[in-house]
Amino acid sequence: MKRPLRFTWVALALAGGCSTSSPSTSDAGLFAPPLNPGESCDPSVAPQVVIHFDPESIVLAPGEQRPVRVIIDPDLCEPETATFTLDDDSLVSAPQSANFDLRHPTYDFNVVAEKSTSTAVGTTKLTVTLPPRPANTSTGFSGDPANAHWAGTLPIEVRPATLPTCAGSDGVAVSAGTQLSASKVALKGNGGLANASLTVPIGAFQRTDELAITPFEAGIACNGADILPPGGAYLKLGPAVTFQPQDPSWNTHSLKRELQFTIPVNPAAMPTAARMRHLAVIYSGVMAHKGRAIPVANPQFIEQPDHDWVLQFEAPWFGTYQAAVLANAGTVSYSRHLTHRAMIGISMGGGGAALMGLRHWDQFDALGPLGGLSDLTWLTWDIEQFKLGGFCPASNPSCTKYAPNLYPLWETFAHTEDFDHWFFQPGGGTGGNFSRGDWTQMFEDFTIMAGNPNGQNADPAIPFMVVGPKSTDPFVPGGSAVP
Repeated sequence: MKRPLRFTWVALALAGGCSTSSPSTSDAGLFAPPLNPGESCDPSVAPQVVIHFDPESIVLAPGEQRPVRVIIDPDLCEPETATFTLDDDSLVSAPQSANFDLRHPTYDFNVVAEKSTSTAVGTTKLTVTLPPRPANTSTGFSGDPANAHWAGTLPIEVRPATLPTCAGSDGVAVSAGTQLSASKVALKGNGGLANASLTVPIGAFQRTDELAITPFEAGIACNGADILPPGGAYLKLGPAVTFQPQDPSWNTHSLKRELQFTIPVNPAAMPTAARMRHLAVIYSGVMAHKGRAIPVANPQFIEQPDHDWVLQFEAPWFGTYQAAVLANAGTVSYSRHLTHRAMIGISMGGGGAALMGLRHWDQFDALGPLGGLSDLTWLTWDIEQFKLGGFCPASNPSCTKYAPNLYPLWETFAHTEDFDHWFFQPGGGTGGNFSRGDWTQMFEDFTIMAGNPNGQNADPAIPFMVVGPKSTDPFVPGGSAVP
């Protein structure tokens, strides 16, 4: 049975209203904080109480501990005491209770694997339970049913911190038997890489557009050596695993869509204070000879049927991957300098907000570019190649022609087009479905804002013109000045 391990910070909002109250005392003798002016708290708007944890489950080694936050949602109008119960208190220890109220919807604690012997391993669960909420006469809340006990469960596993390894004979070689297609969308390794896998969404083989993938053979191999960046900033969580495509040229560019990878890991080897945000996926390949951390999609730890663990994630690159964690995870704090300035922009203004804000990142607390260009170099290249493309040069009138959406372009989830076939998202676009006249005006505005994509005139009077002309040249002002 798969059990995902995700780490998510949750922000709780306080309900607004127009009432104030005096402090009250619950049946348990706990003090209820008074409402501030403009606040209200009405438990009747939330018929159920949800108790959840950050992280949602934990894995730790014998003798180690993990920080956990329990969260009550919604906030409790009246203070309550929650009880903590372990299925097996000989394996780990945790607090026996905690108090919650309107100002304290969370409680931080440590789960400790007390015994340091390698045999002190196994699984258990921590259950946090709240009694029914009492009646509230000021809001008309009649109280929860007497048999209502709200509970949340935290799965816990104690296992040795031994890292998984692999050997050169593990994995599978590229061959006809490893072909992935609509009838076989997943490939798994063997030996020490039995839980390593490569999976392609079945729809990728069924499509006929630019996001389609043709059937291909693939391989999974043990890299043999770690690919962590030097300097000791990262600790490995498992071996480096290489995923090989049938066509070597696929190693030189990203694919047009992401594939799903799994690689062996041991979450128990994470530093005590580490969270999912400290995780790094290190990558190396033909285009990245030295290992480096790269962005991936949907990373999560998943327990396998044999009770070993993998890191599952999505990425558009073939190459070598290794899971790692920051060595100083959770032990470093930073002072934040607030400027009380922010910048937001929409469409072209979004591009301006991104360009100016990223160039002067230390001058703003937050940036909000809502659409628009943020990489002018890429945009002007895209305009040249596609928005204004699709024509054969006079020197080669019989050049190769492509369908508008199938021009050679190895950019993940990118759509190609040409001058006669501009691309618009189905349903009228994603924020703007512009006519050719609108696009022409936008091209001119881009040029005025960021410089002519064909060059930058050195004359400050005409910076929007190509290199060469002067503002004094007769043809520039036009009109009667032209002989």
